[in-house]
Amino acid sequence: MSNIKIPVHFEPGFHSLVTISEQQIKTLGECLKSMEVGTGPRNLEREIESKLPDLENAYSLANTIYSFGSLLGIESDREKLANDFVQSFAEKKQLQDEERKALFNNLIVVLSNSDYLIDTYKAINLMTDNDKVFRDCKVLTDVRMLFKEKIQFNDNQSVIIHSLKIEYQEGDDYKTFFAGLDSTDLSKLKKQINRAEKKEEAIKKHLSSLKFISITD
Repeated sequence: MSNIKIPVHFEPGFHSLVTISEQQIKTLGECLKSMEVGTGPRNLEREIESKLPDLENAYSLANTIYSFGSLLGIESDREKLANDFVQSFAEKKQLQDEERKALFNNLIVVLSNSDYLIDTYKAINLMTDNDKVFRDCKVLTDVRMLFKEKIQFNDNQSVIIHSLKIEYQEGDDYKTFFAGLDSTDLSKLKKQINRAEKKEEAIKKHLSSLKFISITD
């Protein structure tokens, strides 16, 4: 029995690695080898689609390959890792011998050309080494009317209220919180963001000998 359990949402990607042609897997290997550290699953998907326009389900394949990064940093033996994947997938899908062989060979190509994922995952771990990790945000804007004690139809005083919605990850949980803002708060927030961007730019210029990694979608 394999030590690896393949989540259901990654199964379509493994199926693609069973059915992919020899020429397609060669092109896929070259595509993966050219990826820069920090490339995310969506950019990987777009690259696969551009290099392999006839390949179906590039989305699932990109997600599956990207997930290998967490294991590539732990298991250096690519053949052992490929064999564990094959055994796990074969147990669930009852693959024929030829399908098992095809999956193993194609996994070797993928794993051998995905070293960029190791450093990508290391960079992500360093950048997200906090209790709460930012995921997304949105500013919601609303108008609130002010009414007098005796409500009249010609009451026209109002205030504009902004609500900052922040989505973040805490452990394995995804959470959301809201903060009320006014126009002054928006200016403060904008000023701090601009300052942070300028500090990042100054650091990159001062340490130009270092190669800074940008994590993409």
